[in-house]
Amino acid sequence: MLRRESLKLWIYREIESIEDMKFRFREQVDPIDYVERLAENMQIYPPEHFITGDSLYFEYNEQIIRDCMDSLRADKMNVLLFSKLYQDSCQQKEKWFGTPYSVNDLSESLIESWMHPEPRPELHLPAPNRFIATDIHIKEPDMELCCFPQVIKESSLMKLWYKKDTKFNVPKGYAFFRLASPLMNESPVSMVCLDLLLKILDYNLNEAAYDALTADLSYAIRGHQSGITIKVHGYNDKLPLLFETIVDQIAVFDCSIQLFEILKMQVQRLYNNFVIKPEKLCRELRLQLIEHLRWTPLNKLAVIKGITRETLLNFVLKFKCMLYIEGLVQGNFTCKEACAFGQLLQEKLGCNPLLPEMYPELRIMQLPEGQHTCTVQSFGEHNDNNTAVICYYQDKPGDNKTICMMDVFNEYLEEPCFNQLRTKEQLGYEIYNQTTNTSGIVGFVVFVGTQANKYSAAHVTERIDAFLSKYVSQLKQFPLKDFDKLKRSLIMQKRIDDNHMGEEVDRNWYEIANRTYLFDRLQKEVKCIEELSLQELLSYVHGVISDKKKLTVKQVIGRGPWEVGVVIPGQLNGVINNDGSRKLSSVPPVTDLSSDIVDDLQKDKRTLKYVVPNMAAVQDSAFITDVTRFKNGLYIFPITKLLH
Repeated sequence: MLRRESLKLWIYREIESIEDMKFRFREQVDPIDYVERLAENMQIYPPEHFITGDSLYFEYNEQIIRDCMDSLRADKMNVLLFSKLYQDSCQQKEKWFGTPYSVNDLSESLIESWMHPEPRPELHLPAPNRFIATDIHIKEPDMELCCFPQVIKESSLMKLWYKKDTKFNVPKGYAFFRLASPLMNESPVSMVCLDLLLKILDYNLNEAAYDALTADLSYAIRGHQSGITIKVHGYNDKLPLLFETIVDQIAVFDCSIQLFEILKMQVQRLYNNFVIKPEKLCRELRLQLIEHLRWTPLNKLAVIKGITRETLLNFVLKFKCMLYIEGLVQGNFTCKEACAFGQLLQEKLGCNPLLPEMYPELRIMQLPEGQHTCTVQSFGEHNDNNTAVICYYQDKPGDNKTICMMDVFNEYLEEPCFNQLRTKEQLGYEIYNQTTNTSGIVGFVVFVGTQANKYSAAHVTERIDAFLSKYVSQLKQFPLKDFDKLKRSLIMQKRIDDNHMGEEVDRNWYEIANRTYLFDRLQKEVKCIEELSLQELLSYVHGVISDKKKLTVKQVIGRGPWEVGVVIPGQLNGVINNDGSRKLSSVPPVTDLSSDIVDDLQKDKRTLKYVVPNMAAVQDSAFITDVTRFKNGLYIFPITKLLH
């Protein structure tokens, strides 16, 4: 095809233009990466091209292009085929890993047919790229400037925020929109339909938005418990065109039965792959224990087989029917251009406003006093010995000062946690501690990924407790000069200048997505940390960690000689029917930990196997053997926002 077609200079000019803009408006990168790239360029290019050689196009040379095409011949190519289907026919083995392989010549007739192929109408040169920016001038503001986003449009359907960039002065922009709906978290069926919708949208946009990606624009569509978020960013000139392309796909969403079944199988495989990874399942268990309503991949696996194309299309229609839209447009846009994003979304979707009382808010359960443990078996293979342990300490509804105190405590523990639990005790490869903010409820987490053939989950938990006890006690004698140094270190992190506009946009969007709107949060956090005393921190930490008023431990244990106990087969959150409704089931009889249970675990990946240390622990409320039963009767925190 390339040989039949004459060479197109306009294609070269498109590529040249795209790379030129990339170079001119390149965002700041890590210095070490930049130095490494320059060092590589110095081995290839002359001195005048050390900086630009791997980025810019300097000369259109038609003869070089033709010489390259002439070298692309069927009789000069090497075909590599990887497949387990040919394992028996591979008689040779490579010397390093013993991988079977074979080397065969292509037949003369096959090469001849490839040398003179018949024209194929589906193979053709691309049309001119309509997403390439042509207007890259910095626009003058058409309203009074403000250092934080301002509301430029507000109604029962939409709230739109806008900020004109005056700091980075590049012809780029960002447009983020959240389509909120209570439908998403209604049932596991809804959550699966959401995943299928996103998967099919991604597939449909592969072709529709491909030119946008080559023109250095980008997009992301993400689903969550309260709706869908659309993000686009890049050169502001053609960003509205990309946004319209995405909205059109949502507005006229459809898919064939064949495509639906293929992508449904992929989504089901993603769920299975998720639950066999201990860290991910452990995190899901923690969130399900503390969130009022959360559907896990296990719940989704239980209902995905019954979902049809018609189920999905009905879900999409219902989703578009009633929404609350909140967005942020920031960058090289005028206020009028920012309003056009919201207007386009409103017109294309034609949705009705969501009642304020229906806005989806995540609610968090207050964990009971004392220590509570939820231990489950891994869904991995028989020889999988990976174990994940999370110790989570829940505080009360927080504010800006609370999260700052937890951040200081987390900073205090970060280096000792890694040094003690990983370097010295070698409990596992992946070990970390972090502050958590779960819908306004502040907490603290220590995670250890270990192996059941080395340590039991109970031993790891004991070592985490001992570590925290030791360092909380040492905090009482912490020198004031070291405490001031600790605070300065954290303050410096919060005062680091943004490398590019996207970092500022992400901060602003965090406030909008969480409906907190505290755009000067960093400044307020710095002030809180500066005013924080060691005595205040001690009092706070003692209440959250030392007394262990709110503690829950989740363990996903692998196979290993150190793991002992009895297994309680059970269904997470009861039985999930095909329609997504939940039916609580009685707890089956306790069974000794044996290979039969492990075999059964592999046969039914939808069933959690809770583990308790002994028979007496079955009746002990400190050991969680049913998530729903544990949450029944717990107090639900009020809707909380981390504000002043």
